[in-house]
Amino acid sequence: MKRREQTEILVNCDEVFLKQLSDEVESCHDVKMIDEPGLSLTMVKVRESAQNSLFYLCEVLVSECRVQIDNKIGIGIIIGSEFRKAYYLSLIDAAYSVKSPLIEKWEPIIKEEKEKQRIQRIKANSSIMKTKIDFETMDVEI
Repeated sequence: MKRREQTEILVNCDEVFLKQLSDEVESCHDVKMIDEPGLSLTMVKVRESAQNSLFYLCEVLVSECRVQIDNKIGIGIIIGSEFRKAYYLSLIDAAYSVKSPLIEKWEPIIKEEKEKQRIQRIKANSSIMKTKIDFETMDVEI
């Protein structure tokens, strides 16, 4: 599984799941806090398709945290004021940076979480589609 896909799964999962993974990191590694969890503003960059140019769409409030394990830095950034999630994500990122042996153990767990999220998206989409109006089937009087 690619790192981007793993990050997307971890960002979308609940705090309890992240805490379980981060507790394992704390028990196996010596963690040093570099930046306490805090709020920041970040610019959202978007590519405009017609001219293929980049521009900044808006600012977003994010929670971010930095930790260090074995001279490798882990960064956790998440939209909103979710300090604990930012901390947990930074621990998990640091574990990936140092190529911790925990990573192999996490692979099947993260794949299960991916499947749960996929099923939740399907359920949410199906409930939305029930309320969708199909204008092609509406009767038109002339």
